[in-house]
Amino acid sequence: MRISDFFPEDSPEDNLIKIQSIVSGKVLMKDDFGEIHLIAADDQAFLDDRNHSGIVLMDFGSLEIIERTFSIQPIRFPIYLLP
Repeated sequence: MRISDFFPEDSPEDNLIKIQSIVSGKVLMKDDFGEIHLIAADDQAFLDDRNHSGIVLMDFGSLEIIERTFSIQPIRFPIYLLP
């Protein structure tokens, strides 16, 4: 399954808000991950009509960077902010 299956370009605003509500309900608030070996950090920026995304994967013990990547893509659907 691709992310575009969840967020088709022609999604109406109410559908996007429903999806955001469903996804937010799956947030884990309890630490039950066991021993951690890898960590990742990401960031997003929306500039003009493009989405700038970056992610870094690191070793948890040494904080050595294992991999990093970025992507700049056109925004393919409207961005809605919840009140």
